[in-house]
Amino acid sequence: MEVKKTIFQTTYVASVTSASSLVPSDITNSLVQNGLITSESDLVNGQTVEVLDQNGVDIGVYVWSSSWSFISPEIPTFRDMYRFAPGDVASFRNVSDIRTYVALEHVTPILDLEVYYDNGVFERSNLSETVKWIDPAYHLEDIVFDERFGATSFYRVTRSFTPPAQRTVWNGSVRASTPRIEEIYDNLLKFVCLATCSESIISRLRDNSSSVKLGTCQINLASKSLGSKTDTFVFESTDYQSQSANISDFPRSSFEYGNVDYGTGTLAL
Repeated sequence: MEVKKTIFQTTYVASVTSASSLVPSDITNSLVQNGLITSESDLVNGQTVEVLDQNGVDIGVYVWSSSWSFISPEIPTFRDMYRFAPGDVASFRNVSDIRTYVALEHVTPILDLEVYYDNGVFERSNLSETVKWIDPAYHLEDIVFDERFGATSFYRVTRSFTPPAQRTVWNGSVRASTPRIEEIYDNLLKFVCLATCSESIISRLRDNSSSVKLGTCQINLASKSLGSKTDTFVFESTDYQSQSANISDFPRSSFEYGNVDYGTGTLAL
């Protein structure tokens, strides 16, 4: 299902005789002939036109900026993530104020209420009290996991992002993006528990789970005379004992992202 095309309107609609030999002046002449403008001087920069052939088939969408420029093969539509049928109720929240609206038509939201309200697709309902099952303090979050050699790590998504196929990381090398690399880029945060040297590092969520293991080794070098941290080195985890660990953070590194601060653990965040 798609949002119906009439919601997204161009300024003009023009019909031309030939798509293969179309030039900008043909669009202007069509608008003049149909009485939509008197001359080119009526056009304003930013105005758009949907151009059709004689059979009503889309040729493209053009925008005016001293001349007509092609911007799209057709008027855009939005495919749905979810949809409403007539009578369905949608609730929109602004901080603690929740307002409900009743859909009058079949519609797929694009998360911009004004588009639908102004076009008569939604109307304000007469429900004044907060819907009981909505908690204004609740925040939906996504959890991703990374499974390697039977061990599973869980990460909390800390902000909206689309992971690229590759990232430029320490020492300027380009690597395939992984949850650990996205964590270094401040997009994810691993679920970990604080453990001391006297505690056993064991699986606490389920068999083969390594959620309590950092998988990295961070060494803080402190001045013996001053007693404060001076330098930090972070060694990334490896798949095999024979592999040499990559150093992702070190003094005077040119890589803009540093080590991750887990505090006393992240399970309770």
